[in-house]
Amino acid sequence: MPEDDISLGRVNAILNNFGIGTNADFQILNYQNDGKASFSGPYRWNNLNKKSNTWNNAYHLWWDMTATTGDTPAFFQFSEMQPNSYLKIVDADGNVAQHYFDSSTDTLSEAVYQLNLSTNPIINKYVYNLVLDASYNQVFVQAVSRYYGKFGNYTSIDIVDVNGKRICAAGTGTGTDYVGGPLQVTAAYPPFDRSLAINGSTLVALPTLSGTPAVSDNFIEKVARVFELILEPDATGIVYDKQAAVLQSLQAKKTIQRIGYVGMGSYTPSLESLPGWDNTNDNNANVDFVWENPSSSSNGQITEVIEHVLHTITTFGLPGAYPNIFNQTSSYGPTFAAMSQAINNGTFDTSGYSQQPGQSLDDFNALLMREYLFLLIYAEWNFITTYVSGGSLAPEWTATTPTLVASQNPLGHALYTDYISKVLAKPSTGILDSMFAVGGLSGYVPFENTPISGNVDCLSRIYKEGQSRSGNATWNTAKFINDGKVLPPMTWAMFVYDKCRIVGKEQPRWTISNTTDSSVADIYFNSKYLTYLFKNPGRYVITLELTDNNGNKYKKDRNILNIKEVAIS
Repeated sequence: MPEDDISLGRVNAILNNFGIGTNADFQILNYQNDGKASFSGPYRWNNLNKKSNTWNNAYHLWWDMTATTGDTPAFFQFSEMQPNSYLKIVDADGNVAQHYFDSSTDTLSEAVYQLNLSTNPIINKYVYNLVLDASYNQVFVQAVSRYYGKFGNYTSIDIVDVNGKRICAAGTGTGTDYVGGPLQVTAAYPPFDRSLAINGSTLVALPTLSGTPAVSDNFIEKVARVFELILEPDATGIVYDKQAAVLQSLQAKKTIQRIGYVGMGSYTPSLESLPGWDNTNDNNANVDFVWENPSSSSNGQITEVIEHVLHTITTFGLPGAYPNIFNQTSSYGPTFAAMSQAINNGTFDTSGYSQQPGQSLDDFNALLMREYLFLLIYAEWNFITTYVSGGSLAPEWTATTPTLVASQNPLGHALYTDYISKVLAKPSTGILDSMFAVGGLSGYVPFENTPISGNVDCLSRIYKEGQSRSGNATWNTAKFINDGKVLPPMTWAMFVYDKCRIVGKEQPRWTISNTTDSSVADIYFNSKYLTYLFKNPGRYVITLELTDNNGNKYKKDRNILNIKEVAIS
């Protein structure tokens, strides 16, 4: 192809992953260089309900695809102003900035005025917007990063007092989520017959079933004691508001910890066939069982309990404190990166795990991250050498001590040091050894705790926040189209001409022609980027016409797509 010719070979991409978190009926903000606005997103309900969207046509679509957005910069919002307070921002590199609101700063508008004049390099990363209602009442302040990406990302943002302590949002900070209830008989979680509420979660235990003994009351209370030890608010290094957010997340998700006797194979008929099983498991967050096993060694029982308690807390609790750090629903983020490093370095051997039929890749990765976080934490607590037979979990995990984790998996060590250690406390080995010794008692006593360090239900005045995120195609989330590519209907494609070497190229005019079905009218676009949802089967020719600085016109077409319904067996 001559160098001055038009190329359609740059980014002819169909999106393979669209992100999570927006409405299914949405707009994609695809701003042009000249500021021209956006086009509608392809997978709107009125498209998905069309006759063309049959089961065969739509087999390649998934729910995540209904959340396509543009690149979104980091932001945060607050709606309450208190004089003699500080806006405190810790950026992604750990640098701290504070802006002081003096005794005269008592309105949101005054706060916005001050913040937009700040010369502090961290405070000044954001544009502060005052949002008004229809009557011009001040509603909230929205701060938006000036640039997309790491530039505006942060570790934490809060409104604090002169001592650096959080100033609670109105109506919060008067109660506690640190509650351990009594063990009681219940019919609310069939087939489980006893429950115990503990620090945001509810323990549920199985009764005697078909000859399999009931879980002992003492064992249930031992599990409760482990929850209490791990979520100890006054332990050294715990950050009260972050740990409180873990408890709030567990509670909001209606988290249960299931407890059974020996294993699933001990129950006949199977637990899944029992009345109430589906309702209990579908309506409460859960991942796996803690098993009481009288034939297990004391150390083996300690590992069994802590492993599965950590599975529950890390899955449903940690995202409440650090949602962007402990994202376990997709293959990106610090946790996935740390796990990937451990796998690539030979520290974490995942050969014993395999993706099951019907299990999505994201679900499989969530399983791996759940196992990884347990192994990481157990090593950082030095419990592998203490409680695992032989002092090793090799070949699955080779970093048995904090020192080895730091050398073999530095990203994991940083994940633990910077985040996990701030919300999860290492249980006392003395208490664990005594509790799980033969004939040992739990020592559990029901409690309601208002922690001395202030770990109460104090919600931040920063009531909404988000890191930068991209919903556009990237090198990892796009498939590239060559001439004659066969694709199913309901495929959304993007065409650009960035690679074109024509000097001063402008006035793009795109044409989409279905050369197989003459009843399908040609589609015309005047835009830098051509994006189109191909609903109808047929062979398509894409034509692009450009004009250079001298008024010369160039035209190029390609038989680039064959939209064909694929029979699914």
